[in-house]
Amino acid sequence: MYKELEHKADLYYELSAESVEEFLRDVVDILIKNSETRTDENVLSNCLENFTKKCYNMLANGCTEIYSDVVFDVINDIISTMDRGLYPFKVENSCIYFCKTKVTLRIKALTYHMFFVQRSGEKIYARMVFDI
Repeated sequence: MYKELEHKADLYYELSAESVEEFLRDVVDILIKNSETRTDENVLSNCLENFTKKCYNMLANGCTEIYSDVVFDVINDIISTMDRGLYPFKVENSCIYFCKTKVTLRIKALTYHMFFVQRSGEKIYARMVFDI
């Protein structure tokens, strides 16, 4: 679950997820909602045959003092992957499936400004500001 919070210049979100998979789904949903993407049934059916799978297993590891850095890097990697024209069409466990299609992101990057991640067991709570 996530919600957008008010911010003067950028996009500010608060996320609360029960698992890494839910967290990644929410992040992907935020990115897709802030993009222009050309997807239709032909593109999505092609995704099932021709895709790239990226796994972020480091997110599934236990809570460490560098966990926020890992989350920060993973989210910016997803943004970078989408900037290269790969559309995230499926999230499974700690993996995201991408297929080639035109993606124009409004979001440039995740920033460290007000960035916060807390993990308790499987639950993840985060606040993040995206540069647009």
